[in-house]
Amino acid sequence: MRGSRRLVGLLAVASVPAAIVGLLARDAISAAFEQPLAIAAFLALTALLLWSAERRRTQLGTVEHAAGDLAAVGVELDALPWSRALGIGAAQALAILPGVSRSGATIAAGMALGMSRGAAARLSFLMLLPVTFGAALVTLPDLATAQPGTLPFGPVEIALGVGVSAVSGYLAIRFLLALVARRSLLIFARYVLVLAAVLAAVALVRG
Repeated sequence: MRGSRRLVGLLAVASVPAAIVGLLARDAISAAFEQPLAIAAFLALTALLLWSAERRRTQLGTVEHAAGDLAAVGVELDALPWSRALGIGAAQALAILPGVSRSGATIAAGMALGMSRGAAARLSFLMLLPVTFGAALVTLPDLATAQPGTLPFGPVEIALGVGVSAVSGYLAIRFLLALVARRSLLIFARYVLVLAAVLAAVALVRG
């Protein structure tokens, strides 16, 4: 029970930076989504973060837990200092920018601070819960006050979308947690870097 309460506290602390940045820079961040070259640059930043995290992990000699060893991951999370949770939360705030992977940035930050891949990945995905809930609280009032007939969807479509997203998200997270615990993040860094290069090339050709 104590471990659960502390984990909730860690998630609350880690959510503070993203909440502040999201509220203060909402309009500027929305405008950045319309700039393909900016998105490509932030994708490249994600690749750099992942590469740096794996290099830092090698320097620290971090020991990885066996795949599926949730007990060891739980012990590691219980021992996580509050200051490190805040640092990982700052990385999550950075991920508000378009093209910066939220999970990539937070996992990379956790590994840079000495966490194992498995523990960093589990904390990262748990941190998604308060951020998603907070984003819903901000956007739902806009949907509720929209004029009838101005939106292409209604309450039924919203409920169906939430349900499908919850199920598919749960399955995807289970798969990714197992994958990240076994594989280097470099494979993800290469993929994101290629995606950034393609997006930048398309934007330059069109523009």
